[in-house]
Amino acid sequence: MIASINPSTGETVKELKPLDSTQIEAKLEKAKEAFERYRRKPFIRRVQSMMGAAELLEREKERLARISTLEMGKLLGAGMEEIM
Repeated sequence: MIASINPSTGETVKELKPLDSTQIEAKLEKAKEAFERYRRKPFIRRVQSMMGAAELLEREKERLARISTLEMGKLLGAGMEEIM
């Protein structure tokens, strides 16, 4: 298992099962296929996708910053600055 450990407390936040080479290759292939679909989209659709991602990050920035605080020992404000 791969452990995500809070550096401030030493507490294990989450344990993750490592992937084998076959699983990694399958994920890389899916990512390549997704990229090929994305790059064929018209520019305006790609802009809309990026704007949607930015809105999601803005909406979820405090939750994501709290995860950053747990996993990296960052102060909450520093984690929020990195999100946006």
